[in-house]
Formats: sequence, C-alpha cells, structure tokens
Amino acid sequence: YLNDYMRMSIALSFVAMMAQGMSQFTDVDGKPQEVARSMSFCVLVNIIFDILLVAVFRIGIIGSAIASSLGYLTCIIALFPHTFGKKSSYHFRFVVPGMAEVLKNNIKNGTAMVIMSLAGAAGMFIMNSLVLSSLGADGMFVMSIAGALMSIGALIASGASQAFVAVGTMLWGQKDYKGMRFLFLRCLRLVMIVAFAVTILGVMKPDLFAVVFGADNELLVMQAQQGVKIVILMLIPLLVVSMMPAVYQVLGHLPLAGSLSILFYTILLPVMWIFSKSGTPSNIWYSFPIAAWGAVALSCISVMLFQRKYPQTQPFTLIPTLDRTMNILELSVPCNSDSVREAAGEINAYLSSLPEGKAYLPESAEAVNEILQNIVQHSGMDSSHLVDVRAYCEGDRLEFSVKDNGKAFDPTLSANQKEGLSRVASSCPKFEYKYMYGQNMVFLTYSQSY
Repeated sequence: YLNDYMRMSIALSFVAMMAQGMSQFTDVDGKPQEVARSMSFCVLVNIIFDILLVAVFRIGIIGSAIASSLGYLTCIIALFPHTFGKKSSYHFRFVVPGMAEVLKNNIKNGTAMVIMSLAGAAGMFIMNSLVLSSLGADGMFVMSIAGALMSIGALIASGASQAFVAVGTMLWGQKDYKGMRFLFLRCLRLVMIVAFAVTILGVMKPDLFAVVFGADNELLVMQAQQGVKIVILMLIPLLVVSMMPAVYQVLGHLPLAGSLSILFYTILLPVMWIFSKSGTPSNIWYSFPIAAWGAVALSCISVMLFQRKYPQTQPFTLIPTLDRTMNILELSVPCNSDSVREAAGEINAYLSSLPEGKAYLPESAEAVNEILQNIVQHSGMDSSHLVDVRAYCEGDRLEFSVKDNGKAFDPTLSANQKEGLSRVASSCPKFEYKYMYGQNMVFLTYSQSY
C-alpha cells in the first residue's frame, strides 16, 4: 500500500507543492479567507474522489493518491486569480542574474522548517521501534493515538505559525514591534485555548480517544485509557515550543529557531529509551509530558542566554522593545474629530523632536491629519474603534502608516476628487494603499532623496 501510494504521490507532488506555495503567497498578500476557502474546496474534492476512485471504480490506494492531487489542483484553480491577478502584490518573473543568491536565501530561511520535518520523521520511526519492542501491538495502538495528538498539535501550531510569519514579517518590515507583540499574544492565546480544551477532554474522557482511533474491544479501551491520560499532558507545552521557531525565524534568529525546532525530540527519545529498558515499560508514556515540559524549560533558558546579545528585546519572544533612540511614534486614536485633533498635536510634537533640516516635516503632518479626518468621515466607524498611527524616522527617511478596520476605502483612488487628499498625493512622493487582513492600510514615505 505504502509503495503504491508514495509512487503516485511523488509523481504528482508538483501539484501539492504548487498549491501550498500559492497558499503562502495569497496568505501573505492579506487574503487568508481565500486560502481557507480554497483549502476547503481541496478537502471536499479529495473526499468525493476518494469515494469515487477507491469505492466505486475500485482503483485502490492509487486512487486515494490521485484524489489528493485532484484536491490540490482544485486549490490551484481557486487561488490562481488572486496569486497571478492584477490586484496581487506579487509579480512573478524569471531572473537569471542573482538567482543563486535568491536560492541561497531561500535555503537559509527554510532550513529551520526542514530540520523540524526531518527530525519529526526520524523521531517517529525511533519512537515506534521503542514502543513496539517494549509494549508490543497494544502499545503501538496507544502510540498511534500519541502520534495523532502530535499531528493535531503540529496542525494547530503550524496554523498559528503561518499566521505569525505572514503578518509578522510585514510588521517587522514596518518596525511595528507593538503590533508584533499583539499578534504573538493573539496567536498564543488561540493555541492555548485549543490545547487546553483537547487536554481536558483527553484527561476526562480518554476512552473516547481510544474508540475514535479504532479500539474495538473493552480490553483494548482499558489498556489505552491510562496511556492517553498521560500522553495528552504534553499538548500544551508542545504547542508553545512548536510555535516559537516561527517567531525567531521572522526576527532573523535562524540558528535559535533551528535548534529549538528539534528540542522536543532531542529530549523525548533518550527518555523513552530509559523507560523502555526499565522494569515497568508502560511508564514509557510519561516520557511525552516530561520531554514537552523539559523542552519549554530549556527553551526559556536558551532564550535568556541568547537575549544577552540583544538586551533591548522582550523576554521569551525577543521582539524589540521601543525606546526613544528609535525615533518611533505609536498612537491609537479613537475614531472621532476631537481625538484626531489631539493626535495632530502629538504628531507635531514628535516631528518637532526630530533632527532639523527635513523640509518635508510640515507637509507630512498635514498629510497624516488629512488621512485621519478622511477615515473619520468615510470609514463607517465610531469612537469605539481605534485608528493606529505609526511614524518611523531613520536618516533622511520618514515613514508613516495609518491603519483602520473600517469599510474598505482607497484614498489614493479618491485623491483627484477630494481637495485635501489631492494635496496629500501631490506632496507625498510615495503614497500607497493596501487592504489586507481586514484592515485599510495607508503608507506615506518622505525622503530628502525623492
């Protein structure tokens, strides 16, 4: 079965890679809903053709591989207009000069995830061998549940990690460190809620997991219950450890991301070997929570030591903290005219604190104020909603970003209709708008070199 399935899957693997790659581009381009919709189509088509090819046309396991590829093909078709359309932020072209450097950077940035995948595959093989040799077939049944729990954890952590990489990279490029911390906390909260719910269910109803995964007699259910109760305690710490490499990858700490991505298996395998050789091999299940919590502890120690090189960073996440030397302004402004007038005073005070000799400073203050007034009038939001304003100055370059979650409205297209917006467009050398992740984002860039 495995040979037949893998032979067909490898032959059609370009379809899966194309679908996953397009999903990443579309997600980073601010359209996660389209990714979710296309992947839903993928799963639905996969299920339908599984039934048709395997059960109706009797093609067998090869039919299942073909069904998976047809699902990915559906995903490609659904994402094609967004990935290669005119509204996409990406424009693909084949450039021979510099291709080696691009390939080098891709390999460098993807090494952490490759290491994690290879470590997971090798670790699973060794774990299966240890359990089979010490507990036999019944132990392998519990091990299959443990493997499924790790897969569930990997799926949840992967979703949170991809969200952080997609949005966090954009925020990192804008030096929006406050936004990165907020994003991390939201992702972590979501992961913890799911992990906590699954853990409670596993502790209270371990027999449910045994039945769902195929236990067909009372004796097997009873044998599996104790193992499930212990193994499931690894889920919460495992998700935390699995999510952190994505944060460090965005921040550029690739060696740290790579080492932490294999930390769980590094601890788990020797602990499992020790328990498998003990007088009570059924204690092998304790190695899972021991390894997960041990990985959390070692991760904290490793990050604390690593932070000595980067003292101006947040504990554990290593996201930079703001200080006055960074020349960064961050405001959250209630969506009303009075708050906008107060914000204008803070913006002027910030601009006054910058080094002299920048002729564009008065124009930039007027432009941001015009954008804020425009949001108050046209976003459909009230005072309970906030508009985020950021400014960052480095050298002779000043960058503003204004973000709100009101209805989509592109001021760059309306500049010729509104007198104030027309002044913004004419005075700002680089005036851009994006609607991403449910937010209007306006970017203004000023520089002496323009």
